[in-house]
Amino acid sequence: MLTEQEVICALRKLLNQIYDASDVEQVHRLIDEFLEKYEIWTRLKQSPIILLGRHYWRHYLAWVEDAAAAGLISPWGKTLLTVTDDNAYALEILKKHCLK
Repeated sequence: MLTEQEVICALRKLLNQIYDASDVEQVHRLIDEFLEKYEIWTRLKQSPIILLGRHYWRHYLAWVEDAAAAGLISPWGKTLLTVTDDNAYALEILKKHCLK
């Protein structure tokens, strides 16, 4: 079983690969891999993913919906995401999950 530090390191590495990716297919594959690993992690830790700015994330969210509908990602994976334009609400979620 991986340690918490090893999981965090693996997730950071994937995020860096997503940032450096050269084409859309590669980005989608890496995001899917990231969500899969993060899903396992959150099942253990129950950590939220908060996306600030609905307009900014709209294309990614459309892809997540399409991928879930096509069975490419777990429907449970969609429940990991909280999308909001409200900074106070995002802070409330973080406090709830981080100050247990």
